[in-house]
Amino acid sequence: MTTATEAATQQEIDSRIDAFGAALSEALGETLAAVLVYGSLAKGDYAPEASDHNVALILTDDHAQTLRKVAEVMRDKRPSKRTTLLLLTTEELEHARDVFPLKLRDLTRNHRLVCGSDATLQACALSTQDLARDCEQQLRSLAIRSRRLFLRGTSNPELLRHNLALSYKGMLPPLAGLVELESGRAVVSHEEILREAGKLLGVDEAPLLELHRWHREPSYQPAQSQGNLVLDALMDLLRAGALRADSLHRSHSGGLSDVEEQAPTGLAAAAAAPSTSESSEDASNEAVPSFGKEG
Repeated sequence: MTTATEAATQQEIDSRIDAFGAALSEALGETLAAVLVYGSLAKGDYAPEASDHNVALILTDDHAQTLRKVAEVMRDKRPSKRTTLLLLTTEELEHARDVFPLKLRDLTRNHRLVCGSDATLQACALSTQDLARDCEQQLRSLAIRSRRLFLRGTSNPELLRHNLALSYKGMLPPLAGLVELESGRAVVSHEEILREAGKLLGVDEAPLLELHRWHREPSYQPAQSQGNLVLDALMDLLRAGALRADSLHRSHSGGLSDVEEQAPTGLAAAAAAPSTSESSEDASNEAVPSFGKEG
């Protein structure tokens, strides 16, 4: 059963997160560089019964004393049971952009600043090569995980629905990144990501939108036969997406693709095209434009 806390409106959750940020600022002082809201609360597609409450902390250090203070505030001022924390350091924002570029892109573009400064985050420059590699890694990891989750739910329709919905949440960021790299157009809403990714990769969108419904409506009871159709569409999408991301990554790193090369389009083409003032080698590592915060 969904409790009042779990089904809180966005306005209620935002108010609690603001109080949480104030408590963190008082406890951590200058060690706290920023508190940010990200995910559905920042993107405008918040669903009270389904969405997590994602909060990112940017810290100047991750010493035990600092983390203990964060834990104390979480115990006393946690905004909700569904609040999840992402703890990053200023050093990671400066030097680890190639390790998790999709997460940094999402944070940079779609966030609400609760307190502190997001200047370090805004300075992140992300390359096409790193973004494509991250897309492939996430999609292939999710394919492996989805097979395992499907096996666990084959004899329990409710568990199967829950497990596939978990895979659904994980695939949205890399699919959105891949669509933008190919088309040059940012996609934010869940349905738009599924439709554009299905179109790009040649996968029927109907089972994907059914999976979207499973996530958005926890009380919805799908027919047992739908599980196979949804899994097949999910795996087709993950496989095709990983191959397309591999093609993009290899084309920007000078390697040969595992699939037939296609001319890059959108942001990928823009990042690959050399200007009159730089060599082709420099252009292949050019930062992808327009990854700043949307106004």
